[in-house]
Parts: sequence; structure tokens; C-alpha cells
Amino acid sequence: MKSTPGKAVLAVAVVASLLIAFGDNNYFVVPPGTLGVPADPDYLSWETAGTNIHEAVYLSNAVPAQDETRKNEQNRLYVKTGTYVVTNELVLGDCRYEIRSSKGPGAQDELDREGTVLRGGYPATTNRIFKMSAGSASRCSQIRGLTIANGWVGSDTKDGRSAGHYGGGVCISSAAHAHSGVYDCNVVSNTAFCGCGGGVAVMTVGGVVSNCLVACNTATNVWAKGYNGYEFGGGGISLNLLGASSTTSSTRTSGGRIFDCIVSNNLVTGNSAEGSGIRAARAGYWFENCLLVDNRAEPLPGGNMQYPGAIRCDRLACVVGCTVTNNNGEGINCGPCSLVSNCVVACSGGVLVGDDELGNVTRPSIVVGCYLNGGGSGSSIAYATAKNSILRNCLVTGYDNTREGAVVAAHTQTRIENCTIVRNYRGLRTQNNIYPAVVNCVFDNRCSTYAQDISMPAGATQGGAALSNCWFYAQDRIQGFTPNVDCVFTNNAGFVDMAGADYHLAKKYILRDAGLKMDWMVGATDIEGNPRTIGYWDKSSAEALPDIGCYECTIGFKGMLLMVR
Repeated sequence: MKSTPGKAVLAVAVVASLLIAFGDNNYFVVPPGTLGVPADPDYLSWETAGTNIHEAVYLSNAVPAQDETRKNEQNRLYVKTGTYVVTNELVLGDCRYEIRSSKGPGAQDELDREGTVLRGGYPATTNRIFKMSAGSASRCSQIRGLTIANGWVGSDTKDGRSAGHYGGGVCISSAAHAHSGVYDCNVVSNTAFCGCGGGVAVMTVGGVVSNCLVACNTATNVWAKGYNGYEFGGGGISLNLLGASSTTSSTRTSGGRIFDCIVSNNLVTGNSAEGSGIRAARAGYWFENCLLVDNRAEPLPGGNMQYPGAIRCDRLACVVGCTVTNNNGEGINCGPCSLVSNCVVACSGGVLVGDDELGNVTRPSIVVGCYLNGGGSGSSIAYATAKNSILRNCLVTGYDNTREGAVVAAHTQTRIENCTIVRNYRGLRTQNNIYPAVVNCVFDNRCSTYAQDISMPAGATQGGAALSNCWFYAQDRIQGFTPNVDCVFTNNAGFVDMAGADYHLAKKYILRDAGLKMDWMVGATDIEGNPRTIGYWDKSSAEALPDIGCYECTIGFKGMLLMVR
């Protein structure tokens, strides 16, 4: 049914009176072509549902500004399995609201994200699908279980950016409630033209994207060069924490957060663009258990890319338990004061963390428990140690083509601890007269005749650096760096299977219980979550020393078995 404006206003008045009388806040919409739809639907039950998705969203959202009681009640729109063409942006207003897919009567609360499709009308119409604008901390607004496709937002002029070209599929423009956001959805084939966030854009200090597939979206601009005053990006998702302090950090329960998502085959293209999968501007985001795969960043002819990482964060980001693989450019590119923990990164660029221009020693960037693999063709650095940063419990391997180094120490006051750095063209390279503290690390980089474990620029002087309790395959693989006397040089580190890329330590080899014990090891774990110090009988012991490298050997020492009959 196509509603006229006057009719819609009348329907809103009728619905409001019914709500006051009965407190019923549920609404229902069925796909176009459904048989038995009444001529004048009120959308208040499956029997009286209509087929107009625009009218259904309007009725379920149309709460008068002065009606605080209704705003704080739960308003929910059930969208029955089917395809809906969205030709005008659907706006979710400032009330407690949920729009969700449904298999219909008898299975009302079962989501059907694959079968419930809200499709934009591009190119016939140019509109995004959803704009979320609930601004109260007490009013949670959520989109659940939908496929959101073919949305478009943008402008073809440089100054058009002020019109808010964010989120081709969904724009979360206000989300003061900690759990407002997009859940259990497919966000696919949307475009932010000359904007940010091809699929989803979060434009506020909060907003959640959880258990979503964000795929085949595009964020682009059309200017090849000469316009760097504005940053574009986020092929899949863009987070723009407007007005946030540069020292504001997100947590797992507040701020901008992305959980359990697949971000795949998205594209960012143009000039000065960032983040092929996810772009996070300013500060304070949390990413957990996400898969980023096959995202691409491409400059226009004559243009350039800013930071084409699959995940690009300005600063103060936490990236936890993510897998980032087969993306071009860097895998994860974070600004200062960031945490990258327990991630698998199989990209040519690996992980980079930026410098803290303030020299913030109280909150250093930390990369811990990560597996970094260049896949044998890494053309750029796996990790750049910025000022005051820490690389700990990491396995770095497969960067065969990078002459810079699989690990690059770009500043002093950095630490590289209990890492296994093997099978790279160059293991660690320092820049200028920079010497990080390298402790309890394994180096065995023999991928070519000219491969080296550690090197520094020719003509530089070492200064006061710490290279202690480390193992090397051969001493002549160290250039310009003098190890301490407690370093070990042998022909066998005691890996379980070096040829098979199993770098766990075998029992009774020289690297077991040979590391330097440090304060952070109390209660800490290795790259696989095993206690960092393990004593006899595989029990954690206050007296036990750590093993050298990223793995703590868990093979126990057999004692005597005494049987008494």
C-alpha cells in the first residue's frame, strides 16, 4: 500500500492511542506480493501487516518529541523473510527501537539474515539503507538479522563531504547507548562515494558492529592527486569518533566496538585513502575476534594511498584475537598507545604501530602473542617498533623479500622480548643509531644466501643497547650489533620440526629454562596461552625460568612411578 502524508499522520495518531491503551509496541511488515494483505494495514499484527517497509519504519519510529514515556518503551519492527526495495533512507529515531528479521508467525523470534533482504535502488535512486540517530544513553537502538545491500551515499564534488557521506549501507550518527548498533547482519555491495565506510560508518563515541558479514563494499574518492586535506577510507567499516579526545580509549564494553565480524573483499580506492577493511579515525576503538580477508586498497592513476592497512587506526586502539590475511598493504596499522594481542596476520606488511609524539611512556604500544607471516613474499616490514613500544611473545616468519627487516626498530626505548624470528630475509634491522632491548629471542633467518639475523646501517655506532639471552644460528649473521656474553650460538635450537615450520621447543634442548626472568612474566602466558614459566611436572613455579622464544615448552619431565601392592 502506498500511503499519503495525511494518511500516515492519521495512522500515527491511531497507533499512539492504541499504545496508550494497550502498551503494545510491536509492529509487523511482510514482503511485497504477500497474499491477504488488508487494504488499509495498521502494521500491529501479522494479520494486519502491510508491505511498505518505509511506512512500517515510519510508524514504529514516529514518537512525538515530548513523549518521553513512549521513547523509553521498547518499540520493535518484525520484518518477515523476503526482499524489500528501499528507495529512501530509513531513519531510526531517538527511541528504544529494534528492527529485526523474522520467519513469521510460529517462528516470530527466529532471525533469517540470509532471506530478509533490504536492497537499495541504486542506480535508479541514490540513498543509504539506514541512518541510526538514537542519542540517549537510556535508549538502545539495534538492527538485527538483515541483509543490507546496494545502498549508496556520496557526492562528486570536493566540498560535498560536509553533507555527511558516511556509510553506504548504515550510518550510526548517534549512539549514546553502549549497545546500540548492527548485529547479525550481512552488509554487502554498498558504496560510500567520496566518503567513508562503504558498508557501515559509526559517527559517534559509541556504536557496535557484531557478528556481521561486511563484504564487497567500496569507499572511494575521484581525485587522483592534489587534495590531501581530507582523509577517506574504510572499504568495509569506518569509525569516526567525532570530538573524542586524543587520549580517550575504548573498552570491551564502551566506545566504538567491532566483534566477531567477517570483513571481506572490500575496496578503498582514490587519493589519501585509509583502511581497506576498517578505518578508525581519531581515538578509542576495540576490535575482537574478527576475520579480515581479501580486502584491497588501490590508488587512482597518479594518486597515492595514505595507510592501506586492512585495519587502520589513528591511535589508542585495541585489536584482540583477529585474523588478518591476504590483504594488500599492511595487515594492521595502528597509531600510538595501541594494543595488538593474539592476532594472526598473514599479509606482506604485518603489523605497524606509530610513534607517540608526546613520548607517552605510561601507555606504550604493545604487540603481544601474535603470529606474523609474510607468506614468503613480504615486500615491507612486519613490525615497526615505535618509541616506547613492546613486541612480546610473537612469531615472525616468512618475510623473504624485505631488505628492511621482518622487524624494524625505528626508535630507541623499545623492547623485543621472547620472540621467535625465523626464516626471513633479515630478522631485525635498526635505523640510524637505534638499539632496542632484545631479550630472550630466537633468530634463525636462512631464507637466502644473504639473509641476516640482525643488521644496522653501515657506519653507525652501537651505543648502549641490550642484546641478551638470545639464540642465533651463526654469529656471522649479525652485522654491526655486539651481543652480550649470555647469548648462545649453536647449529640447533631444538625446534620440534624446523623444516615443517614447527618452532615449538623439543624436550631437553639448550633454550629450555635459559631465558631471563622479567617482571611481566608473573601470571603471563606464551603465544599459545601456556604459563610463561613452567617448572617440573608442567607446574607453574616461582623458581622456574622462562624458555627462550615465543613458545614455552610444555613437555613434562617424567618422574619415577612407584606402585605398591
